[in-house]
Amino acid sequence: MLEGLVFLLIGLQLPAIVADLHGYTTNQLLLYSVTVSVVTILIRILWVFFSTYYPRLLGWSTASDTDDRATAVDWRNVLIVAWTGTRGVLSLATALALPLTLSSGQGFVQRPLILFLSFVVILVTLVLQGMSLPLLIRLLGLPPQTDQARTDQALELLLASRSLAYLENDFPLDLRGELKQTLVRRYRALVHELDATLYQTYSAPDLVTDQGLVNQQWAAERALGHYQQTLLVALATEKHFSDEVLRTAERRIDLAMARLDASEQAAPG
Repeated sequence: MLEGLVFLLIGLQLPAIVADLHGYTTNQLLLYSVTVSVVTILIRILWVFFSTYYPRLLGWSTASDTDDRATAVDWRNVLIVAWTGTRGVLSLATALALPLTLSSGQGFVQRPLILFLSFVVILVTLVLQGMSLPLLIRLLGLPPQTDQARTDQALELLLASRSLAYLENDFPLDLRGELKQTLVRRYRALVHELDATLYQTYSAPDLVTDQGLVNQQWAAERALGHYQQTLLVALATEKHFSDEVLRTAERRIDLAMARLDASEQAAPG
C-alpha cells in the first residue's frame, strides 16, 4: 500500500514539477540526474560492503578459521544486495514535506528541482538496476541455489566444528575404550565433508555393539546434543544467522534427540 501511494504521488506531482523546471536546461537536468543517481548507487554499495565486512577489517572477529569459513559471506552476494532495492523514497517524502514558500513569503526556489531529482533516483534504481539485476547475476557467475539452503549448510558446518572442539577439549563424560576417538573421527569426517562441499549427506555407521558402550555412546550423543542446543542460543544473540535458519537447526537437533530417546526406550533391559 505504501509503495502504491509513492507511485501515486509521483504520478500526481511529476507533471507540475516538470512544468516548474523552466529555469533549467535539459543538459543541466541530465547532468544533475546522472550525478545524483551515480552518487546514490555508489554510496549504497560502499555502505553495504562496509557494514558486512567491518568487524573483520577492524579485527573485531574472534571466530576460528573453521567458523570463519562457515559464516563467510561471498562478496558477489554482497554486491547483489547492494545493487537491489529502490532508493529515494524517503528522500521523496522529505522533499514533499518542504514548504512551498519561505518565512519571508518568497517561494522555495529549488523545491521543484529537489523533487525532480528524487523522482529520477527512484526511477533509475527501480528500472535500471532492477532490469540489470539478472545480467549482473549471470556476470558474477553465482550458482543456482537458494540462500536459505546455503545458510542451513553453513550453520551445520559451524555446529559440527564447535561440537568437535567441545568433544576434544571440554567433554565432561569419561568414555570407555575407543568410543571417544570414534566420535572424534566421526565429527572430523563430517567437518571435512562439509568444509569441502559445504553440504553432503553424512550417515555414520553404528559405532559399537556392546550394550555397555552403546549406553555410553547414547550418553555422549545426548551431551553433544545439549551442547549444540546451548550453542544455538548463543548464536541467536550474535545475529549471524536468521531466526528461520536457527529454528531449522533446532528442529534437526530435537529430532535427533527424540530418536535417541526412542532407541534408549527400545533397548533391552
